[in-house]
Amino acid sequence: MRRMLPIGIDIEHEINVLALKASICRKKISTALDEFLLEQDLALEQTVALLTKFKKQTAQNLDIAPYKITRDAGLAYSWRFGNQMFYDAPYTFVLCHNNLPISSISFEFEPGAVLVSQIQGVAGQKEKLAPLKSQRMLLTLVCDWAQENEIPKARVLPHHKNKWQKVKEHGKTTYDVTAIRCGFEYDKQIEMYVKKLL
Repeated sequence: MRRMLPIGIDIEHEINVLALKASICRKKISTALDEFLLEQDLALEQTVALLTKFKKQTAQNLDIAPYKITRDAGLAYSWRFGNQMFYDAPYTFVLCHNNLPISSISFEFEPGAVLVSQIQGVAGQKEKLAPLKSQRMLLTLVCDWAQENEIPKARVLPHHKNKWQKVKEHGKTTYDVTAIRCGFEYDKQIEMYVKKLL
């Protein structure tokens, strides 16, 4: 069934307006991604707010001073942290303790959404991660960043679609449960967890 436009609507004008809106949106996202690369450490107030919100009940006296959240970019081994970190997507938030990485979340941009394809902890850092709900904290951070930059949706790749066999076998809590606890819903059509941000 064809949709009828009201009489007097200039179709060419409407197409031009839509194209202009799409162009502005692409420029905003491009600028946001460029700024992501330039800014390294997350603002102290934002870091403190996230760490305070995502402390476990049993860790209310946690000293959050040694923790910080920073940004990194690129695929494969990190240019900032060397072979300690390996990224599956080009944009990454890294949780550090005394300037050493202990956990991260990596995402990429798709039309109208960010796609989280990697949530990982660093081997041997369980003790430093134990007081925090770090996976939920980092996923919330990605959603906040996307929303601030007018990206309407966030998606999380479920564990069974991950390219790493270890994640396929043991990643349900890290990926699927974390997404659900952060308000994502599974979309059977695209086989991903999705959250509307705008």
